[in-house]
Amino acid sequence: MLTSSIWFLNELELYKQVKPYRLDFDPEDDDFPRTNVDRVEIPGVPIHDIRGNEGQLAFPKCGFSVLHMPSPLTTLDYDDQKLVADHYYSYIEKAVQEFSVKFNPGAKVVALDHKVRLIP
Repeated sequence: MLTSSIWFLNELELYKQVKPYRLDFDPEDDDFPRTNVDRVEIPGVPIHDIRGNEGQLAFPKCGFSVLHMPSPLTTLDYDDQKLVADHYYSYIEKAVQEFSVKFNPGAKVVALDHKVRLIP
């Protein structure tokens, strides 16, 4: 069986009062930390192929779900940052908002950033 080390958010008392955060920029105030995230590594976590079993991964139980969404963009379109931000973000926001309203009716979904994985 395939296993891996996975990092999880440490269960700190702090997070009962303050949400975990990570800034992608340097704050102007040098005394303000870029993050308050404290993670813990758990080794030997089994990795499973979920294909064909996506329906068993209920958000309330697992903390995630798999949404099958055809992309309105082609593979090459993802190199165009403006095209992705102008067209794909709204598509993703709408789909995730429609899904998440079942679990958190007051939540607002906002796409902030994306990363493109390049295969060498």
